[in-house]
Amino acid sequence: MKRVYTLITSIVILSILISGCVPSGNSEAENLIVVQTSVAETIAAMQATSLAAATPTQVIPTETPTTAATNTPENTPIPTQAPTATVTPRPAFLISNVQDVSYPDNTAVTAGKEFTKTWRFTNAGTSTWTSDFKIVFVSGNQMSAATTSIGQTVAPGQTADVSLVLTAPTATDTYTGYFMLQSPNGARFGFGDDGNSAFWVKVKVETFFEVTGAKVNIKPKTYTGSCPYTFTVSATITVSAPGTVTYKYVATNKESDLKTLVFSEAGSKTTDEGTWTVTSSGDLEIHIYIDKPNHQDFTVVTVPVTCN
Repeated sequence: MKRVYTLITSIVILSILISGCVPSGNSEAENLIVVQTSVAETIAAMQATSLAAATPTQVIPTETPTTAATNTPENTPIPTQAPTATVTPRPAFLISNVQDVSYPDNTAVTAGKEFTKTWRFTNAGTSTWTSDFKIVFVSGNQMSAATTSIGQTVAPGQTADVSLVLTAPTATDTYTGYFMLQSPNGARFGFGDDGNSAFWVKVKVETFFEVTGAKVNIKPKTYTGSCPYTFTVSATITVSAPGTVTYKYVATNKESDLKTLVFSEAGSKTTDEGTWTVTSSGDLEIHIYIDKPNHQDFTVVTVPVTCN
């Protein structure tokens, strides 16, 4: 509103000035027309100036036309190069595909009993294993294992069974022994990416009731004389745990009735003496058969007999 008042005031003043500047030689009508025209032009100019000042100027960005890229050296795409694969060479000595042929993990074994562990290996290295390569103990429970030659030649890619004789500890528990192969120059190796992982045997030692030994005792050890003749016999039996053994004597001409022997603890006992009669010349071959718990024949004893 203030701008309108200012504009009107300016117009009035301008009109007065213009009227004073009009040449006096014109008629009043002509002078009036001139003044009116000048005032109108002045008002229009002032309005334009006022509007221009009041209207904010908006800058319209000029869009740069996009031109198609040409195959100039600057615009030629740089091909992406595939990363170069790093190939790790296979070691000379390495095993793979380790399998348990016998006594897999947590197999129960009798305390103090000898057993044979067998593994199956593949030669995954680049060098041949010769017969003088060995299985060596590296850590854990050795179980009386001795360094043992593999006893065979295994070329790269071939598979072989390798065995080791072990003896179970006498105390009941779980035992694990770790082993590796060893080359003739002393280089040890196993499986895994770097060949440093040992293979193992893991067993549970338990106390089973079984007869571990049985032998016939006969008197005399030889006989010459009149027949029939009666020998004195007994047996010495060894067990692994408390229990009752059922047994009998077996010879070439006959066998005895079943007998029993009770054990209150592991160890050896000798049976009461009995008799065994022969009626003719010849070797008396007699042994003890354990019916329970083993169902097993034991060593035969031979007694020469000559009847007169």
